[in-house]
Amino acid sequence: MLRMRILGFVCLVLVLVLGVVADSYTDTLFCGKENCYQVLGLKRDDAKASQIKKNYRSLSLEWHPDRNKSEEAKKEWLRLSNAYEILSNETKREEYHDFLDHPENWARGGIYAAKSEVGVVVFGLLAVATALHYLNMRLNHNRFVQRIKQSSHFKESVARLVVAEKAADPKQAEKILLEQIEFPKHGKKPQILDLLPFQIIKLPYVIGMACFEQIRWQVRYTWLKKEYTAEDEIIAIRMVMK
Repeated sequence: MLRMRILGFVCLVLVLVLGVVADSYTDTLFCGKENCYQVLGLKRDDAKASQIKKNYRSLSLEWHPDRNKSEEAKKEWLRLSNAYEILSNETKREEYHDFLDHPENWARGGIYAAKSEVGVVVFGLLAVATALHYLNMRLNHNRFVQRIKQSSHFKESVARLVVAEKAADPKQAEKILLEQIEFPKHGKKPQILDLLPFQIIKLPYVIGMACFEQIRWQVRYTWLKKEYTAEDEIIAIRMVMK
């Protein structure tokens, strides 16, 4: 259940980041959300090079930083200069026209850029989730070990090993005994294949096997009314006791 929640969270963040980055990418192109022609007070159809230059000079007289020291003037000057740079350069102007006429082609570039950034985000999320997953498994294992060490039976076993000289000291005796214990799945010492990335890779197989077992159980015992096998009988008893 925890693995499914983590995987779902990563997928949700992936979709959200992809959309946000793709949108923000197109907002940084040319004049952003504004129309470069409108910034200079022009219309695309009748904007010739001479008219572009004339309007830019007229507006720059009002907003040039040497004439106007306000913060608003600085921002407006940059806005006008950017629009003029795009429209006064023939190559950039043609690219801008293509952007206006075929925005979907430029959006693909945004998605490509978004995918690159999303890859970094997802890697970071997976790294953090893996670290938390490992820490959780490690804490569970340590709790099991402490419970075992506190039991009177374990303490007696440690003493017997030391007395029988099968261990040099209690610490070594504890190590020998712990290595012989078979821990439950949620309390065993974490191994590399237990980490989240490997669990995600195995997830389709785990889901497939779970579905297969459900179908097998339904067909064999619900529909065909066959006798339980020894192993399935134990499972059935556990299901009833829950």
